[in-house]
Amino acid sequence: MTTLYGKRCLPWSGSDAAIYFEEIQLLNNVIDPGAHPPIDLFWPLKYVLYVERWGWAKWKPLCDTTKSVRDALYIRLLEEYEGRLKSKQAVGCYIKTILNNQADLGMTRNEIRYVSSLDFSFRNQELKHMTKFSVD
Repeated sequence: MTTLYGKRCLPWSGSDAAIYFEEIQLLNNVIDPGAHPPIDLFWPLKYVLYVERWGWAKWKPLCDTTKSVRDALYIRLLEEYEGRLKSKQAVGCYIKTILNNQADLGMTRNEIRYVSSLDFSFRNQELKHMTKFSVD
């Protein structure tokens, strides 16, 4: 069982958890060392146009797809959780603490979405490590 934003994801196929892991796989393809040229070191590569026919800048559509999947998932999850929080049906979790203290923290919605996605990624990696440790 997986929990996203205080919401249980029991069925795997078609759930938010499946979309999350798809997004993580896309992100791994984007940041895989050696898969793409070092754009941050060679700034002119930022301006190379994507031309499918010639195979130039293949990283650009991959980055765009990854960003759109990630943004769609986390925007929807944040909106769903805010709705549950307003209707007093929210389960206590990390995102609830952030939303309740948003003014004190001085965070925008995009910052909250980004921080909460990092927290879920970290907790997922921690869980994988604990599971592997217990199996070994």
